[in-house]
Amino acid sequence: MTPEQLQRLVHELQVHQIELELQNEELQRIQQEFEASRDKYFDLYDMAPVGYVTMSAKGLIEGANLTLSTLLGVNKLNLVKRPLDRFVVSEDQNVFYLHRRLVDETGKRQTCELRMVRQGGDPFWVSIETIVRQDALGALPYYWITVTDVSERKRAEAALAKSEAMYRLLADHSSDTVSLIDAGGTVIYISPSNVRRLGYDESDLVGLDTPGILQRIHPDDRAGIAAEIKRGRELKLPASQYEYRIMTKRGDYIWLEDVLHREFDEHGEFVRTIVNSRRFRDASRRKKSCGE
Repeated sequence: MTPEQLQRLVHELQVHQIELELQNEELQRIQQEFEASRDKYFDLYDMAPVGYVTMSAKGLIEGANLTLSTLLGVNKLNLVKRPLDRFVVSEDQNVFYLHRRLVDETGKRQTCELRMVRQGGDPFWVSIETIVRQDALGALPYYWITVTDVSERKRAEAALAKSEAMYRLLADHSSDTVSLIDAGGTVIYISPSNVRRLGYDESDLVGLDTPGILQRIHPDDRAGIAAEIKRGRELKLPASQYEYRIMTKRGDYIWLEDVLHREFDEHGEFVRTIVNSRRFRDASRRKKSCGE
């Protein structure tokens, strides 16, 4: 090679070296950004407010985040290769099995609630959401599952159900009548004391709308009651009280005193009315003596 050719070759090699160094710097920058993004992803994954777990087609845990390991009381590395259903309460195993089968049959995201158990601890309620995926080769399926602790909600629901049962028991055995009327003016509950007092079956009263209720009120009292109902709702009065005569199943009329408590939501929209009715025994005699 001539000196000129050697010089040109050296120059080309130097340019190529510079290009390689620039490419290497770019690759290093991309690698650093990737690692930072990966670290950020794993932080978000580990510290998420819900548990994440990947389960194989055989039902074995392939990976889990820190939240799930905390819920189960097991180091997340020690969760790998363990059956997920081992942490499901035995009485709820069938729920988990049916949930997984539904995911397999539909291929769609499914949700269910069941109880899991901490290692050496007590059962707790969770909501699990599962979706099926294919592995990189597209052969074996795996399951991506989120686990949300809903124990507090379950406890609140149980307390509410207990409270409702207690109040229903009181309402059912009260001498006064308790009724619930929804926002549309339809009777949705009436205590047995009203059935005993008026002689109607429960089916005769539950489901009545406002016109149906007014039809059982004495004609002389009907317009006044309708006006009071309208006024109370329009003015959003929290409570009202009035007296009227209502027809029994036998066809006679008795005097009642109603105390209405209206409930409104946070936007001021009418929700329902709680009605407490009391018969006027003494007032009935007084009103009859006055010729009413």
